Amino acid sequence: MTIDEAVLLLKASQATGLTTLEDILLRSSWEGKTYTNIASETHYGKERVRKVAAHLWQVLSDFCKEPINQSNFRQTLENHHLSKARQQLVKEFNKAATAISLEFPSGPVSLNCRFYIPRPPIEELAYAEISEPGSVICIKASKKMGKTFLILRLLARVNSQGFRTVTLNFQQVDKAVFANLDKFCAGSVLMSVGSYS
Repeated sequence: MTIDEAVLLLKASQATGLTTLEDILLRSSWEGKTYTNIASETHYGKERVRKVAAHLWQVLSDFCKEPINQSNFRQTLENHHLSKARQQLVKEFNKAATAISLEFPSGPVSLNCRFYIPRPPIEELAYAEISEPGSVICIKASKKMGKTFLILRLLARVNSQGFRTVTLNFQQVDKAVFANLDKFCAGSVLMSVGSYS
């Protein structure tokens, strides 16, 4: 068995998969690094590394039906072959992992994106508020929390109800507009009037 097969086997067979530390620990131990080296490289305490390693060695010992520790880990696994059932488990895990192709969005995601996490009752409150004349909604959250996606959903909702919308992006406005209050207010009033026509 190779280190990649061992990592895949553990990912496929454990309900929680493998943590980043567990993955690093397995690969680093395969390369012959000590717990002290691993702790230093991962910025975890040495005792934490030892505890996680002890759990991994126990799980691998159960798979291989012989005791495994850091000193015999690589040699034991290299001499151990995956059974047909475990090969099938790894194959199915790989197939499932490649079937879910996650794209990293560089901007707002599409309205039917399955990765958006609804946060009830926020959406329902926002939908109710936009139906009120003269309503204002303030959406505040950290980066990458779905603010733009929520705005897109709100706009789609009001468009489906026959409203007309105007979108303003203050990041695209010339800074000179912000420097002069009269110019800024005149532009805002113009846009407000335009949104109701």
